[in-house]
Amino acid sequence: MSDITTIEKEALASVEAAADLAALEQVRVAELGKKGRVSGLM
Repeated sequence: MSDITTIEKEALASVEAAADLAALEQVRVAELGKKGRVSGLM
């Protein structure tokens, strides 16, 4: 369960740090994309 919590905290920090929509899209792909961290847990 700590993996999920760690990913959540890091993802939220990345979203907050995103300066524009392009950066936010990069965060989305890195976390939720086909080879993203969340997909890696499944």
